[in-house]
Amino acid sequence: MQADERQFAKKKRRGCFFWGCLTLGLFFSLVGGCTAFVVHQTYTFVKREYTADKPAEVPIYQPTPKEWENLQRRIADFRQAVRENNSAELILTADDINAITAKTELAGKAYFNIEGDEVTVLGTVPLDSVVGFSGRYINGTYSVMLSIENGKFVMTPTGLTIGEEKVPSELMENLNLENFTTEINKNEVIQELVTNVNEFYLEDGKLIIRR
Repeated sequence: MQADERQFAKKKRRGCFFWGCLTLGLFFSLVGGCTAFVVHQTYTFVKREYTADKPAEVPIYQPTPKEWENLQRRIADFRQAVRENNSAELILTADDINAITAKTELAGKAYFNIEGDEVTVLGTVPLDSVVGFSGRYINGTYSVMLSIENGKFVMTPTGLTIGEEKVPSELMENLNLENFTTEINKNEVIQELVTNVNEFYLEDGKLIIRR
């Protein structure tokens, strides 16, 4: 495990008591009344143990000049085919995706890995939009589903691991990676790659785009 990755494994494992308290606290926050103290204690605990006051350091992939030249050529060929309305195929590895990401605002915030047909992202997500968690971050490894919807790249979280512990699925409903996808879709190259795509899927550790 590299030094950058160790930062994501510092949190100690939390058992059923932790998640039970959190779920109970969320329930009581809906009910209200005399449970305010319980809710406060629960959220205080979650903020302290489950989030961080600063983003973790995420690796930034640095391709060799030859790798970057090859990637740019393949992307240029695909973009030309798109402009000419010809069929084409673009195959991207995790290194390719990370090289592209390094040129966006997500540099140092998201690092992709592909194994088979599964994608994980080593990332840090700010919680400024969550009441009571402004200035806090969730640093962990996200399992994600990649898709294209209405001509936009979409990244949907399906799982989250902090340290060695998987976050229960019922708590994933309140987590989104909108900041990630917004930054990705700002990239002119990404915008063109996902326009009028016929096929977009994962196979053997690679992302395959066809039109």
